[in-house]
Amino acid sequence: MSEVTVPQFEFITVADWAANLRVSKRQIFRWIAERVIPDYDFSCGKTRRWHRTTYQNWVETQKGGK
Repeated sequence: MSEVTVPQFEFITVADWAANLRVSKRQIFRWIAERVIPDYDFSCGKTRRWHRTTYQNWVETQKGGK
């Protein structure tokens, strides 16, 4: 019998985005509304999360634009 592997995703929160970018959580919500940062990868009720890779890819694209 073979073992099934499930990919493990590391999720980050609005608070993580805010802390990493040194802005308020309110600013993160503004940027979401303005489509400055990507939509959530996971949302259920008030729970909102992104895959860490989504954040890392976004940061890399911002570095390329400067």
